[in-house]
Amino acid sequence: MGFTGLKEYREEFFQGIIEERKKGGIYKNWEDFLSRTSKFWEKMEVNTFTEWIKSGLFTSLQVDIDSLLCNQEAFFRYLRIRQTIPTATSKDLPFLDLTARKKENNKLLNNQREYESLNLYINYFSRWKELAQKSDYKIYSFLDIFRKTKEYSNQEIVTNIYAIISQIEKKDENNYTFWLQDIRSTFKLNISKDTYQENKKILVIHNELLFTLRVKTKEGKVSSDSLTCEKISSVE
Repeated sequence: MGFTGLKEYREEFFQGIIEERKKGGIYKNWEDFLSRTSKFWEKMEVNTFTEWIKSGLFTSLQVDIDSLLCNQEAFFRYLRIRQTIPTATSKDLPFLDLTARKKENNKLLNNQREYESLNLYINYFSRWKELAQKSDYKIYSFLDIFRKTKEYSNQEIVTNIYAIISQIEKKDENNYTFWLQDIRSTFKLNISKDTYQENKKILVIHNELLFTLRVKTKEGKVSSDSLTCEKISSVE
């Protein structure tokens, strides 16, 4: 993914770290990254750094996001030392004692941070492609279903759609409306009160779920009234 999608994108900064990477190779870890790029951080602001941390920009450097967020003051203090003594080596300087990236990530929190910083879910798109390749799930997008059902009239098909729940609204006493976003489109799905209650637990925990839908075609058209939710499940 390109850097330009980040909030507070700084072209000069990213151009610098890209050129350094071309010259010195892939950054090995967090300390290697800072020692080689400290000169590019001179005009950096805390709020910009915060947005980049939340976006998962530094994940490949094996440092924990929460640890970075909690140690931002120490991070900028370290950079000031680096900039004041540019000839010093890593052995001469104190370094941030940051926790290594956790093996078990809080998926919901990661998605929230990604959306705040990028207005999209990077984890979700990677996961969608992974699941679509598994024959067990046979994942389709809503657009795929729409194209397929245009060929038919007054028929039913059952399909799986892996989607993000963008919003849940209580339509009336017996129904809820889900606004779902899949890899290609946003669409509306009406859920009965019983179905909502049956799945309330996973709806609270997850914002990405597998929806098994019965799709009715009418004159080759598909609308929210054409969709019936038969099952909602989490994907492990």
